[in-house]
Amino acid sequence: MRLTAGLGLLAAATAVAAPQKDDLPPGALGRLTPGIGDVTALAYVGDHMLFVGTGAAWNTWDVRKRQPRQDRPAGGAAYVVGRDADRLFVGSAHKLHLIKPIESAMVEPARSWDSAAEQVGVLAVAPGGARAVYLNGDQKLTILDPKSGRTTGTAEVTGRPLAAALTANGRLLAVVTREGAVRAYGLTGTGALDARWVKRVARSDRASIQFSPDGRLLAVSAAGRVLLLETITGRPFATLERKFGEGDVRALSFSSDGRLIAAGNAGPEPVVRVWSVEGGHELASYLGHRRDLNAVAFAPDGKTMASGGSDANVLLWTVPAAPPPAKPMAVADAWEALDALDGATAYHATGSLVADRAAGGAAVRAGFAGRAEAKARVKRWVAELDHDEFRVREAARRGLIKAGLRAAEAINDPARKRLGPEGEERVRQILETLEQQGLRVPESGLYGEQLRMVRAVRVLEMVGTKEARTVLEQMARGPADDRVTKEAKAALEVFPETR
Repeated sequence: MRLTAGLGLLAAATAVAAPQKDDLPPGALGRLTPGIGDVTALAYVGDHMLFVGTGAAWNTWDVRKRQPRQDRPAGGAAYVVGRDADRLFVGSAHKLHLIKPIESAMVEPARSWDSAAEQVGVLAVAPGGARAVYLNGDQKLTILDPKSGRTTGTAEVTGRPLAAALTANGRLLAVVTREGAVRAYGLTGTGALDARWVKRVARSDRASIQFSPDGRLLAVSAAGRVLLLETITGRPFATLERKFGEGDVRALSFSSDGRLIAAGNAGPEPVVRVWSVEGGHELASYLGHRRDLNAVAFAPDGKTMASGGSDANVLLWTVPAAPPPAKPMAVADAWEALDALDGATAYHATGSLVADRAAGGAAVRAGFAGRAEAKARVKRWVAELDHDEFRVREAARRGLIKAGLRAAEAINDPARKRLGPEGEERVRQILETLEQQGLRVPESGLYGEQLRMVRAVRVLEMVGTKEARTVLEQMARGPADDRVTKEAKAALEVFPETR
């Protein structure tokens, strides 16, 4: 009782304090001083309203007035926060809370769920409102339907989770663990996990992980680095390095358009860095916090951002302008490159198909319709490596090399008919040539035409039209054990209303 009264008096004193304008570091627009413990969680609920969670309680702040909107703080500790439309989910001690800061001036929890975890410090919320996932034990995650408030399943993960992220539609889940591993899963509505890939990272006691708004990239902190990974395969897109002597990265945030990423690190000299996603160029670095940074967040309009840390302060910053995006590929070239193993090439190809929704959707539709014909053509080229005429053999060799790992897929097919000694030697030379080009069959087994079609499903999800849904429905009628069939069915479960 005394503690609650003390917090209320402290918050009331903070609420009437004049906005601070002096002693701001370079690049800062303002300072918020919650004054009730370390700042542990930040989330914008509008361009000018900021949720500030601390180790003791939370408020929403009017960032223009630099003042809290409530006379006294609400709730308890806020270890992590995730937004779904006008609702916020807050991880606290033994509980997950749901609050509606836009509708409720008091920001009191509208609903709460118990958790077996002492601290619900792992939380992932799909911005599209499809699912929320939170820690409910040492290695157990509970899946929640935000609309009904019902738990729909539980999932046991390998290792002790440090952080988790969901794509906007809630279909993909990524978890980084204390043991130094990032694992990506497909997530069903019942909570079943379908393992996709694993990537080893530096071990750490603190980590942050987040999907880009369009779901094409996954950012994860690995000690002092920020790794940007291509979502479908987990292959590297870019590595953003800290400077010598800086502490581990503890917080990450993408801008709403996905073109910028910000990171905050621990001491001895805490700094907020902002990079462009394409190119990985550092655009700004902001100093001003006196202790470890725990949270960073961009305003929805992308003009300002906030950082909070163990010095019990929130600093507001100017966001640097992002460089112009790369020029899109021609649609035909993008379709051809959609099975690239290189993360940057795959990212560019996917974005190019989505940039022109009509043409991109049509390319996927035509590619899927011609899938059997394309596979038959590659299979024919393999057989023609034994042809009597040199010109036929040479045309087949050139075609297979151009097909890249789609050729390896056909060559490595266990059902493939064996060629004669000279034909098999040509097969060996083709695989050697592909390997020299860096086209080595990945351990995941996802490559070639199958990889292209899995990425094509993602393109259709992002296109989101009625025509895209029709193609997904066709894909979902394939063999039940086929990866592409499974992907299409999962995409249809969370496909948005067509437009």
